[in-house]
Amino acid sequence: MFGSNGVAQPATIAGTPVSVIVNEGELVFDGAVQGNRRTVSLTKAEAKAAGLTPSRGQVVIVPGESLESRIGHAPLSEHGLYILVLE
Repeated sequence: MFGSNGVAQPATIAGTPVSVIVNEGELVFDGAVQGNRRTVSLTKAEAKAAGLTPSRGQVVIVPGESLESRIGHAPLSEHGLYILVLE
């Protein structure tokens, strides 16, 4: 996750770059940026491809990434899944 220059490289879930640090219980909306916190939204297909289980608040390990992922919003919305990823 760290490049040769020591700068963190963005991880990806289903091809979507993610870099998010979230405190437990923190409410963060999709696309919001606060310091180094950011959320990303994935479609159901992208989430399934990444091995994410669509359950609200469930902690899952993303295959191929040493990251914890937490679904931080309604898991099956029309616009996709709202994913919070802890670096």
